[in-house]
Amino acid sequence: ALVVHAPDVRLVIVGTHDDAISEDLRPVVHARVNEHLERRLESTHSLHQRLCVNERDQLLFFPIDNSRSSPEGQDSVDHLRDALDKLAQQAVDEMGCIPTRWAHFFNVLTGPEPDGTRRQCIALEECSGLAASLSLTADEIEPCLAFFHRLGQLLYFPGSPAIVLDPQWLLDAMAHVVACPRVLGRNSHRARALHERGELNAELLSVLWTGPRFQDHTEILQSFLEHFDLLVPNALAPPDEAA
Repeated sequence: ALVVHAPDVRLVIVGTHDDAISEDLRPVVHARVNEHLERRLESTHSLHQRLCVNERDQLLFFPIDNSRSSPEGQDSVDHLRDALDKLAQQAVDEMGCIPTRWAHFFNVLTGPEPDGTRRQCIALEECSGLAASLSLTADEIEPCLAFFHRLGQLLYFPGSPAIVLDPQWLLDAMAHVVACPRVLGRNSHRARALHERGELNAELLSVLWTGPRFQDHTEILQSFLEHFDLLVPNALAPPDEAA
């Protein structure tokens, strides 16, 4: 969810209620928590680039005294506040200014349709046509989409067949696959293969994505699942089972 909603987000890990730990045990607890975080982060290297660490205390997290009943407790909160202020200022500096036409394009792109509904995605060709009608040049389209992608407002990757305008829609589609029941009508054997061997049949996808939200967007959804390495095509499988 984090990668989908906010791909360039800064992360800060906060350990609350440090005051609930006796003062003589805090160094030991801090060290154990830090070791646990180090192990967990070993499998998610991309998070290291986004993580704001506690350099002063040489920890990956910020222990906070919620009571703030002592000078040390107040200092823990002030230290976190200073770190967050610096992150916020850095984000503003990196964002810079954007042309007004980019903001207008984004509002039109993500705004409601005439019937009041909102699109979950839009084909790249249609998006390019809309951008041109709003005075964006061909050279501006990709950096504009990349900018709003970094803000977590949409999902766009070079080479993808479409732009996802509702990141939650993509997460819901992923959840339908992950939460596939073991017993599923005439597709129970395919559901069992997914649970036991991690094999996802293309016909099972069409069943899991039944409904107006997903059924007309199978190719787009599948391409994004492949981008996030949640789906790896099997080149050795028959064409109808390649997913």
